[in-house]
Amino acid sequence: DHFGKPTTGHMTNDELHEIINSLRSIGSDLAFVEAKEAGGGLPKSLRETLSSFSNTPGGGVIILGLAERAGFTATGVKDPARLADELAGMASSEMEPPVRPLIGIHPVDGVSVVTAEVPELSPAEKPCFYKGPA
Repeated sequence: DHFGKPTTGHMTNDELHEIINSLRSIGSDLAFVEAKEAGGGLPKSLRETLSSFSNTPGGGVIILGLAERAGFTATGVKDPARLADELAGMASSEMEPPVRPLIGIHPVDGVSVVTAEVPELSPAEKPCFYKGPA
């Protein structure tokens, strides 16, 4: 069992809640999940996460708006639509080859979080790396 890791298509709110409950019960990030607070916008460390998940079998899930240090409390993000657009832009224009995560906005505990399901690249496309701003 992959703790409800979505296999194809956008994850549902139920799948996201299952992942968050797993994070909270374990008390740390899962191998395929990276939670970031992102209250002040996109964390620079996301580039590393995007390349890492793109190169990892099965890819991974990024959740923006969860505070790991506070037991994965949902802190939410200020402007989810803009953050989702910025994340898509970073993934497609700053990564080589471009990364195309499935990005979603979900309600969690009364706030909005942004999720990105990062697919694993084909062996011919690997490795993915940060090439710098476009």
